[in-house]
Amino acid sequence: MVTYASDKLGHVPSTASREHLVGVIANKANGIFLWVVLVVKSVRNEVENGVTDFNELAKLVDALPEELDDLYQHIFQSMTRETRRRAYWTLAMVTKANEEMLAITPVGYSFLLDYESGRECIMRESFPKIRESSPDDRFELGHKYLRGWCGGLLKLAATRDGSNVIQYSHRSIPEFLEGPKVIGELKTHFANIDLLDAITQLMLADIRVSGKHCHAAKHISRLVHARLGDREPFSFLEALELAARDWDQTALNNHRMHNGSVAYTLQSDEDDLGWTVEATTLSPQDESIYPSLKHLPSPLYACLQLPKHPYPLWKIKNDTELPTVPLK
Repeated sequence: MVTYASDKLGHVPSTASREHLVGVIANKANGIFLWVVLVVKSVRNEVENGVTDFNELAKLVDALPEELDDLYQHIFQSMTRETRRRAYWTLAMVTKANEEMLAITPVGYSFLLDYESGRECIMRESFPKIRESSPDDRFELGHKYLRGWCGGLLKLAATRDGSNVIQYSHRSIPEFLEGPKVIGELKTHFANIDLLDAITQLMLADIRVSGKHCHAAKHISRLVHARLGDREPFSFLEALELAARDWDQTALNNHRMHNGSVAYTLQSDEDDLGWTVEATTLSPQDESIYPSLKHLPSPLYACLQLPKHPYPLWKIKNDTELPTVPLK
């Protein structure tokens, strides 16, 4: 903890003052590393705002609560109204994403302001910020937003596939978010916000910019499950299909009748409830060449795994480029 605080407070002008301040922080931390991280962040903000006098900085540290919950509340109270709103929004999205087995990356998070200003823009094929974005630049911007808006309560965590996703900085944060005061704040700010729509669109932005997760059918499937309430014209699923096609052209060509691999069949429902859609391989040898339907990174195929999902039927009726075989 001492090493971390000393390194992060390296821009405090006086070496003696810095060492004394680090000692004060370490003694008050009671062995809680996150407390040190959050307090150091507060001190750095003061120094960057021109406060370099040791006594003033020591007063700041002394005034900060020792209990984490109280410190969290202090951090929120120190934010501007707009920053606090974005912090609560981000924390609420991370909580919901964890419940739905979804994840927000810094690339996707960098589009939060765009989503806020126009909630359909990320799905538009012509959206210029998508087409002109560099994954590295977007990663840095998303990380900058996270550091600037969330007071150190959220961090980037590495996943098994090498991605970085936004997660809680400490296991105590979910408990803090369940407190009555925080719940009241969340209801005030986000009574009319569809968190799942926000999360899935930020994930779509990430796929469109970086191609992350578009090769993994499980990620596409989770997005489809999160959008089960979607109805015609299925704007999100269409945008997701197009994004997956852009980034995984080979796999998606394989299931679009190239070399006779896969076709779609409309079949009459026995209960006269309408038409159902099936996708089938046309020859046994294809099974050793092409991936099974459940492993294809496509929302269309993800929907075919679900009973009577309306998207495949709508898709086959409206997409003239989709290969089919005659009605049965």
